[in-house]
Amino acid sequence: MERFKIAIIIPAYNESKTIAKVVDSCKKFGQVFVIDDASVDKTFLLAKKSGATVLKNPFNKGYDASLAVGFDFLKNYSFDFVITFDADNQFYSNELLKIKKLINQNVDLIIGERSRICRISEKIFSYYCKFFFKINDPMCGVKCYNFKIFKDIGYFDRYNSIGTDLMFEFIKKKSKYKNINLSVKKRVGSSRFGNSISANIKIFKSFIKHFYYYAFK
Repeated sequence: MERFKIAIIIPAYNESKTIAKVVDSCKKFGQVFVIDDASVDKTFLLAKKSGATVLKNPFNKGYDASLAVGFDFLKNYSFDFVITFDADNQFYSNELLKIKKLINQNVDLIIGERSRICRISEKIFSYYCKFFFKINDPMCGVKCYNFKIFKDIGYFDRYNSIGTDLMFEFIKKKSKYKNINLSVKKRVGSSRFGNSISANIKIFKSFIKHFYYYAFK
């Protein structure tokens, strides 16, 4: 019998090429919840057929808002930990074994560290987080949160932080956290952040807002 109940939230937008494989490989590690961000392909049907609980946004809300939908939905459940995982099949689901091992060591926040980071904006944000917080890859889509601490905080995101607002809230609470190394496969299809220019702009905006919410308060 598992010691902890684990939920896995997978935000997905037009990921019909990969979602079935991702859900199928993740569900042996926890209960899978897919947040379909108003996809126009077969993401919803394939995720549901693969055994996930699927919530569909009425319109495209974006990455952070989709994760927030998942976290808010799970408030009605009695999970101990929630893992966020990407739908693009870039990560090996067996890496979740590393997360489960750290959970059993009473770690409250686990942050994935990709084997490579390409965008200049992510590299700058990563250097900042590594220097001040010893977090090597703040924007990695694979993270694990102690759900009780999340409930105390009450929200996932306030400013389109690309999955970092809740992470920093855990740090503010002096939660125990660790990085884990993750291997990365080549992505199938386009990035969820769009082209290189628009992606860098989004990330720099998130970085600037971080200072407003944390560094200057």
